[in-house]
Amino acid sequence: MPSVLAIVSKAIFERDAKVGGRVAGAGDVVPLDRYVSKNKGLAPVSEGGALFLVTVRPPDEKLWLVGILEGPRFDGEQWSASPNTVPIRDITGLKDQIKFTTGAGISAKKGALGMSLQTPRILSDADVVLLRAGAGGAPMAGADPATKGHLNAHERAGPTPCLCRRCLPTAPERVTAGGLVLVRDRAEAEGLFLWYWVPESIATDRDAIRRAVESRLRSRKRHAGKRSYPDLDRTLLGGGDESEDDE
Repeated sequence: MPSVLAIVSKAIFERDAKVGGRVAGAGDVVPLDRYVSKNKGLAPVSEGGALFLVTVRPPDEKLWLVGILEGPRFDGEQWSASPNTVPIRDITGLKDQIKFTTGAGISAKKGALGMSLQTPRILSDADVVLLRAGAGGAPMAGADPATKGHLNAHERAGPTPCLCRRCLPTAPERVTAGGLVLVRDRAEAEGLFLWYWVPESIATDRDAIRRAVESRLRSRKRHAGKRSYPDLDRTLLGGGDESEDDE
């Protein structure tokens, strides 16, 4: 399912991205839930991917990931989705590693970075992993998804695609299992993050589910050693043993 990178202009960002009356900065979560554009370059995301929103900040052209709209829908005027939940991150260090499906990457003369990103572009699977790692605050030195804090254990067989660090790059954003449409989501707390599937039909409850998972992660933080969560349902209910990552 294709995901697309799209830019938020400086003017729009400073108008809409406000926290406590000020322009949002790195670490702030701006609950953006739409991207107003009719650009045909955004069409691929309608297949169930995500829309990664970035902006360029003066005076030194820092590239910020503003938010991620998961599975947005187009109504003829704008793309809408559940409110963004990821914090703003400075991803300038990733700029040279993003290649897009064309392999062309980001190329811009000094002072023209924003202009070079005006056209939406389809992200490669590696780009998506890289940006999601950046969104979670994980180390951004490279595109390797095996970053600290990724708790999903490898699942050799199951009704849904595995979301461990090895399989995540090829995992879709949305799947159908047993006639139920599921969408991928992620919870993060205390430097740990966990991917899981939730029914699309309960999209309005995704924030509550995410908070519950994050609460569970915080409570587990006090235990020594790395722990992984191959069975989220049992984890949330407080039952079952966690298994060590077997990758």
